[in-house]
Amino acid sequence: MKKWAGNKKIRMVLIVIFWLVCWQFLALYLNSSILLAGPLEVFADLQNNIVTIHFWKTVCNSFLHILSGFFAAFVVASFLGIVAAKYSFLEEFFAPLMQFIKAVPVASFVVLLLIWAGSEKLSVFVTFLMVLPIMFQNVLGGIKNTDKELLEMAKVFGMPFANKIRYIYIPSLMPFLLSGCKAALGMSWKAGVAAEVIGTPDFSIGERIYMSKIYLNTAGLFSWTFVVIVLSILFEKAFLFLLKKAAVAGKRPVRLKRRNCDEDRKWRKDENIEKGLQGKETQDICIEKIYKNYGEQQVYSDFTIQFLEGGIYCLMARSGGGKTTLFRMLLGLEECQKGRIQVPKRHGAAVFQEDRLCLEEDALTNVSMVCNKEIPDETIQNILAEVLPKEELEKKVGEFSGGMKRRVAIVRAFLSDAGWLIMDEPFTGLDEKTKERMIRFILKYRKGRTLLLATHQESDAEALGAKQIILR
Repeated sequence: MKKWAGNKKIRMVLIVIFWLVCWQFLALYLNSSILLAGPLEVFADLQNNIVTIHFWKTVCNSFLHILSGFFAAFVVASFLGIVAAKYSFLEEFFAPLMQFIKAVPVASFVVLLLIWAGSEKLSVFVTFLMVLPIMFQNVLGGIKNTDKELLEMAKVFGMPFANKIRYIYIPSLMPFLLSGCKAALGMSWKAGVAAEVIGTPDFSIGERIYMSKIYLNTAGLFSWTFVVIVLSILFEKAFLFLLKKAAVAGKRPVRLKRRNCDEDRKWRKDENIEKGLQGKETQDICIEKIYKNYGEQQVYSDFTIQFLEGGIYCLMARSGGGKTTLFRMLLGLEECQKGRIQVPKRHGAAVFQEDRLCLEEDALTNVSMVCNKEIPDETIQNILAEVLPKEELEKKVGEFSGGMKRRVAIVRAFLSDAGWLIMDEPFTGLDEKTKERMIRFILKYRKGRTLLLATHQESDAEALGAKQIILR
């Protein structure tokens, strides 16, 4: 009994049968096919129509018009939503237009479009206008909701744009897109058929519904309404299925060629200081006379330091002492108010205080999305197995413990195609035994690259053989 009660599909079928029986008894009670046609009469009318060429021509014509309007709105709304998310002034620019389209009644649009374009393509334009603001708002919301920390991670690692789309933007956008499509797909059929009822173009479902009204054919009205419902449901199911499939298609990360290790250094910020390191080309990371404030809080004032190429440096300071701020400036995520920062032109890599992983992907994907083509997936998998249990590697990292996520973040940084490395409190959440294993991993895979580390534990610096620098 419990098993039967728990079968949702069986319950739904029985509920539908119940209401059909109620409908049939009510039709028999009224005894007037004009007032209310019963389900048997509706089924008979549908059975008579479905075998005719006229029926299928009508269905196809309406389906193609509404489909065209929906897809046109989907594409335009996606484009406008993306550019509006990137440029805030465009969001403000489009806001009144979208609000106007949402507020104007469908009938007003129908009458105006009848004057402008006639009845033949009326449902295309009406569907387009009804879907456009819904999809625009959802695309805009999805893009703006993208995890900023993941975008910073992608910027630091020089992640290929295709990988940012696949692993950062699409996962953020999909819930909004699916929600918008569910609302817009239903609205498209309601608005499109309503437009056809008013415009009555030849070979359209709206024309058939209108003619059923003229001839007081209630059975015909219900049968065509049933057709609209079925088409709407099938269209929604098919479109959402294809959208979900498209979102996961080609999920293997794009891998770029290895960058040249001998690229020139670059200077970041500004032209208004005295001659010092300016103009010199070194292989080091150099910071000269920087000033950094957050409002009235001064973090750095006339601060200068140099990190020699290939060295390991441990920055130590009290909490809030500016370690993370310095790292963010080196990585190009923040600018100083004054001063100069020289870093390698070839991008760096970081183990952030947060793990910043794509939680819906496995460990291999999280690492390989920032690696070059020279490192095969099999090699990455074997290296991950050095620090993670093999049986866990197929799981999504969202299912990992905090310590396991941390290990993936460290592996990602050291296998990336980076010329220098930053680690901000990298051993958070690791027990002593695991920490020792990760220190051995770091020393093995650093491969002579400059490494900057922030930690509160002097023992971590000593284990890595790092030069300790106290920030005051």
